[in-house]
Formats: sequence, structure tokens, C-alpha cells
Amino acid sequence: MDRRIGAKRVVLGPGCTRVAFARASITKHGGRVANVHVRAWQADEQQPIAAPHAHFLLKTEER
Repeated sequence: MDRRIGAKRVVLGPGCTRVAFARASITKHGGRVANVHVRAWQADEQQPIAAPHAHFLLKTEER
């Protein structure tokens, strides 16, 4: 299991009771750290309601 080493939740606006969409991007930094950034929106992708991101320490195989 990978371990989360940092996380931040940014709420940019109020959400309503309707369908929400999200898009995530995962970027690997070196051999051990991955950065995950998410944007969530409802009616318009240009008006996000949340944008959390987190950093994960990846498990390495022991030899």
C-alpha cells in the first residue's frame, strides 16, 4: 500500500445538489513520489468547486 505524505483540500465554491464531474492528473516525481491533482466542477469546467491535491510515497520493491 502506498503512503500519503501530504494532502490539501481547496474548496473554491459551494456545490449544489446535482451531478458533479472531476478530472485527475497523476505525475510521478522521481522513483518514489507521485503527485495527484484533482479538479471538480458541476455545470462549467471553468468554474471548479474543489481542487484537492495529494503527494504519495510509492512502495518500492525490495531486492
